[in-house]
Amino acid sequence: PVTPTSKPKETTGIQGATQEGTPTFTQGDETAPITINEQQPAKFVVNGQPVESTEIPATKDGKEVGKYTIDPKSGKVTFKPNKDFTGTPVPATVQVKDANATPTTATYTPTVTPVTPEGKPAESTGIQGKTQEGTPTFTPGNSEVPITITDEQPATFYNPVTKEPITETEIP
Repeated sequence: PVTPTSKPKETTGIQGATQEGTPTFTQGDETAPITINEQQPAKFVVNGQPVESTEIPATKDGKEVGKYTIDPKSGKVTFKPNKDFTGTPVPATVQVKDANATPTTATYTPTVTPVTPEGKPAESTGIQGKTQEGTPTFTPGNSEVPITITDEQPATFYNPVTKEPITETEIP
């Protein structure tokens, strides 16, 4: 029998960024080339079975951390992580077939590295009873992920006990 082979694909990208990768598939014999087309598309394999869906959830520890999509005409997998996700999800398994319809599978594994911005406190001194002001400085953790303060994404105070953001714009 002629058996096609495959090599997995791994990528690494920053938090929040879409990643893409295409596993490598190699024919077992020149008489039976890997054939990916509309009649014989690349497919995701879920629970050991090829599925028709071109989008599946990406998970880690049973929790959805993003989405995988596949181009059925090429086998290219796109991973769109949730904005708060860092780490490596369960790999996506891709199946293709050769001209004899013999299947082979390979995985695509993205890794998401954290982007951690830094804050520098502002300090002021003054006499008792006078208003004091200061603006902390924030530096992006990566130049591709700017810090943008807008009405939709405002700067907020955090409760020092719960460490949760609060809506108040003044604190005692």
